[in-house]
Formats: sequence, C-alpha cells, structure tokens
Amino acid sequence: MLAKLWKTWGPAIVVLLVIFLLVFCSFLWVTRAPRKFYRAYYALEAGMTLKQIEELFRRPPDYACDLSGLTVVYFRRGAVGDPPADLEALPESVSSREDLPVLYGYGQLLLDAEGTLIAYTCVYEEVIVHTSLGDFPGSRIQDLDDATFQQLTES
Repeated sequence: MLAKLWKTWGPAIVVLLVIFLLVFCSFLWVTRAPRKFYRAYYALEAGMTLKQIEELFRRPPDYACDLSGLTVVYFRRGAVGDPPADLEALPESVSSREDLPVLYGYGQLLLDAEGTLIAYTCVYEEVIVHTSLGDFPGSRIQDLDDATFQQLTES
C-alpha cells in the first residue's frame, strides 16, 4: 500500500520539496544585504569613530558629505525595493541641513569635527533620530530641531 502511494505521489512530493528549497534559498539570498546592514546599524552607539563604524559595517560609507565642518556619511541598506541613488551627482558639501541629500533606506550618520558619531538614523525607515543627547522623533538628521542640533554640535 505504502509502495503504491510512493510510486504515485513520490515524484510530485520530491519536485515540490525542491521548489520549496529553491524559493527559500532565494529568499535568504535576496534579504542578506538588509540583514547585514541592520545587524551593524543596531550596534551603532554615539561616540563611535568613523573607523569603528567602518569596521562594524565591514566597508567604507557609500557616500560622505561635508556640512559646515561636520561630516554626514551614508551607508546603503541594500534592500531589493530601495530606489537606486546616483551618488556621483550628489554634492561633496552643503551649507545647511536642509540641503543634505535624502537617500531612502540609507543609514544617515552625523559625525562631529573629530570624526565621532553624534547622531544617526535610517532615512524614512526609522521614526527616531538617535543622538548623543538621547532619541528624538524624525527619520532624517534634517528633522532635528535647531536647538537640539546646536547643542549636539557644540558638545
């Protein structure tokens, strides 16, 4: 009886199992970049140096921009649906926070003049800007109010 069932349904079960394994492995392959990004992102702490951050992400930033003596670096999350950014067309420096590029899904990290992390967020993927002064609502460095930004850059 069992042999007859296996002879009838066995090949179909094997094919379905192979299809499932291919789909599952494809899912793991496609989601590897965001998992690596978030593993590093959630380990960030205010006060880290750029070198420590690069070691954490295991790569240099994808883009860096000067903001009146401060540095804003961006790390790409790498999710499948993230729109591509033309990093070559972005400015090397800006004069105000409002002029900072908005790169959806990128980690946006603000470093002081000494290269120490003072604020960070994941653009439009997080609703909190983490800073050395605490957490504030927003999903971009630009969302910090002027008083908080001033206090961050002076400390």
